[in-house]
Amino acid sequence: MSKVISIEAAARLVQPGARIAFGGGGGMMRRPMGFCRELVRQRARELHVFQFLAGLETDLLIGARAVASTNAAYVGLLEYGPAPNFSRIVPEGSFKVNEYSEFLLIAVLRAADMGLPFLPWKTPWKSDLTANLGIKTVRSPYDDGEYLAAPACHLDFAVIHVHRVDADGYVHAPAAPDLIYDFDYLIGRVAKTTIVCAEEIVPVSDPARVALIGPEVAHVVHTPRGAWPTGVFSAYEPDIEHLSGEYLKAANDGEEAFAAYLQKFVFDWNCGHESMNPQYSLDELMCVQMARDIEDGDWVNHGAVVPLAGAALMLAKTTHAPNLNFFYLGTVFNSINPSTPDLAAMLIDPTLAYTSSRALISHHDIVNWTARGGCDLQFLRPLQVDRFGSVNVSVIGSPERPKARFHGIAVADVMITCRKPVLYVTEHNHRTFVSSLAFCTGLGHTDKGTWRRRMNAGPGPYHVHTPLCVLDFSSRRRGSPVSCGCIPE
Repeated sequence: MSKVISIEAAARLVQPGARIAFGGGGGMMRRPMGFCRELVRQRARELHVFQFLAGLETDLLIGARAVASTNAAYVGLLEYGPAPNFSRIVPEGSFKVNEYSEFLLIAVLRAADMGLPFLPWKTPWKSDLTANLGIKTVRSPYDDGEYLAAPACHLDFAVIHVHRVDADGYVHAPAAPDLIYDFDYLIGRVAKTTIVCAEEIVPVSDPARVALIGPEVAHVVHTPRGAWPTGVFSAYEPDIEHLSGEYLKAANDGEEAFAAYLQKFVFDWNCGHESMNPQYSLDELMCVQMARDIEDGDWVNHGAVVPLAGAALMLAKTTHAPNLNFFYLGTVFNSINPSTPDLAAMLIDPTLAYTSSRALISHHDIVNWTARGGCDLQFLRPLQVDRFGSVNVSVIGSPERPKARFHGIAVADVMITCRKPVLYVTEHNHRTFVSSLAFCTGLGHTDKGTWRRRMNAGPGPYHVHTPLCVLDFSSRRRGSPVSCGCIPE
C-alpha cells in the first residue's frame, strides 16, 4: 500500500510541542530543507528539535521562531561557520539549548531503539552537560563501578531526506553514504512517525541495500530538489552562492532582514596572526609543535573542519610518524587513512573517500572503538581552559543568559576516553585562560585524578598549545594545576 502523501499533509501532522528529529549529511548536504520550509509556512511552533549535527534546517526554524529547544551535539554550518540565527537569538533566552556530547546523544537514542529505559554509559562523566540534562547514575551489580544512566530519548517524528525510496517506504541505501548516515536510520527507527522526503520514488533495485524497511516508515513525500540550498551527492551540489549571498547576510543582519528572507524564499516561493618571522607564521609554528605530540603508530581521531589540527596530522605523517593511523570523521561513512591531502573536499565529494581510503566505517563503529580506548590522540579546540585543563566549548557569559552559545560535539567524550587529548587555542589571553569556567563541558585533572581511576577513564589533557607557548600536563597526572602564563621554552 502506497505511503506517498503531499508535503503539506506531512507537515500538518507536526503539532506544537512535538519532539522532532532531522537527519542530514555534512554541513551543507542532504538536509530536509523543503520540509522545514513547509513547517515555517504552516507556522509551526514550540518544536523540540533533535539533531546530531544540527545545521541549516534547524537554524531556519530558529529564525522563524518555531523552536522551543535544541537537543544536539553541535549547532552550526561546519565549514561555513556558526549558525547565524542560533547565535543571534540564543542570548534572548527564547528557546532552551540542551547540549549533548556525541556519545551521550547516541546512547539515549540507542536506549529508545532497544526498548530500554536507560543504558549504562561512561561519557561525559563529571561534565556540566550531564548535570544540565539531569542524567542520573547507577551502580554496576557486577563490580563497584558507577555509570551514567543515559535515559531513553523518545521522538514523535523523524524527518530524513534521501535520494531514492519506493512508494512503500523502503529506503535505498546510497552507493556513497555520507557523514553520519547511520544517525538518520537510528532516528527513523526510534520515532513514532518517520517521514521520508525523497528526490525520486522508484522501486528498490537491490534488496541487499535497503536502509529502512517499509514498516519503519510512516509516510513518503516526493520532494525533488528538496534539500536545496544544501546538496545531494550525485544529484546536485550545495548552493553556496545562495547561502553566502542571501541566507547568511539576512540572518546576520537581524530580525527584520531575516523576515524579508522568509517572505521571499519561503512564503512567496513554492583569525589570522601576523608572522613572527618572515620565514614562518604563528599558525605554522603551532602546527609544528602540535605535530610533535603525535607518535609513530598512534591512532588519531580527526574531526571535520579543523584545518590547523589537520595540517599537524598530515605533517606528522609525512615526517616522523609515517605509521600513524587516523579516522577522518567527516566523510562518507568515516574514513580510515585517506591518502588525499585535501581532507575538507571529502565533506562534499564522497568519491574522494572511496578512492583514497584504506577503509570506510560507520560512526557507530568509531563510537565503540573510542569508548573501548582505541583512540590515542585527538586535537580539541576549546573556548576556555582552566588551570586543571578542564574546558568550556559551550557558553560565553552566564549559562542562563549566554552572550553566545556553542556545542562541544564529542569534546566531553574525548576528555574521558582518549589516551592523549591535546588542546589548542589561537589566542593566549584572559578570555581563553580563566580561573573559573563559565561552563564545564569536559573535565580535566581535578580531584587529583581519583575520579579518573575510579571510572577507568583516560589520563586527561596532555598539552595546551597556544601562540605563545605549550602548557604541559603530561607530568601532572595527579591533578596538580599548571600555570596559564607564558612559559618560555
